[in-house]
Amino acid sequence: MQVKEAIKYLSELPEDEELVMAWWRWQDGFSEVCTEEEWNEAMDSIEGKMDWSSDYEIIEYLIEESKKTQ
Repeated sequence: MQVKEAIKYLSELPEDEELVMAWWRWQDGFSEVCTEEEWNEAMDSIEGKMDWSSDYEIIEYLIEESKKTQ
């Protein structure tokens, strides 16, 4: 996702909305592993093919576990 896409999506949410967000940038250590061009090609692939559905399940699991310890 490009920054402009994230800004557009986030600007539609209420300012007090809770969310989980993670991001990685080429400049944050990946420049030692690949060129910026290779990074951009990988990001294009990830955006279209990566399955993030298990992340939802992990968050749900952590919430349920947290409820048990309260």
